[in-house]
Amino acid sequence: TSTQTCAIEKYSQTVSCFGIRNDTTIPDDSIQFESISSGDYLFCGITLIEKKMLCWKKGYYVISELSNETGFSTKLSTGQNHACALKNQQILCMGRSDYGQATPPSGNFVDISCGNRSTCAIDVNGKIHCFGKHYVSNRFVTSPPNGTFVEVHVGPGTQACAVSSIGEIHCWGLEEFDENQVHSGPFIHVNVHLYGYCGTYTNLTVECFGQSKVFQDLALSTQFLEISIGIFDACGVENATNLLLCETVGRIHDVSFLPNDFE
Repeated sequence: TSTQTCAIEKYSQTVSCFGIRNDTTIPDDSIQFESISSGDYLFCGITLIEKKMLCWKKGYYVISELSNETGFSTKLSTGQNHACALKNQQILCMGRSDYGQATPPSGNFVDISCGNRSTCAIDVNGKIHCFGKHYVSNRFVTSPPNGTFVEVHVGPGTQACAVSSIGEIHCWGLEEFDENQVHSGPFIHVNVHLYGYCGTYTNLTVECFGQSKVFQDLALSTQFLEISIGIFDACGVENATNLLLCETVGRIHDVSFLPNDFE
């Protein structure tokens, strides 16, 4: 989020959070998770044992129509006030759907990503499907590209990107933000933030693009297993050490008070 970062500790599988806002900290920090995701006001995770989709905000758990569901995969994404996850390749969503962002299509899917008011998913044939609305000043963003894709990520603003089956990053959105571009890579992951996006190469180094670049001190010199980018901060799990490294405007945070190993 814009004010808090959370990560799963490697050995305990529990969640640790840090930042200036504590109202999104998980109410019970003893629960083990397989994956987590955060929006601006909402955190969700897939529990390790039962594979439940557990969501929380403002210090309490959110009760939804999915609260008793089990058997979710690790594919989970959280938007501003909604979240979606995959179960048996079906999309299940909870939360606000005033723009249709939590009303998914039928079909079999392999990846999912939630923005503030829209959601995109990749079906088993590699096609991108988006639902909900993504707009600024009543201008709607462009449609997703054609082709075959393996990963998609919708940002908190007006941009979205996807990794193609040949490792290219394709981005779409409002042209004034310079988002409609293709980068050859080869990439294996993409992460979109408010004014740009970062791609992880096959050698686990990271390169960032757009108006506001992040990982300026860490990108091409560090290998990351996983990265996450908020509005003001970027964090990544270093491949060699499992240390959590964070950066704001090119400055590295001291997170030495956190446990060493993260996923």
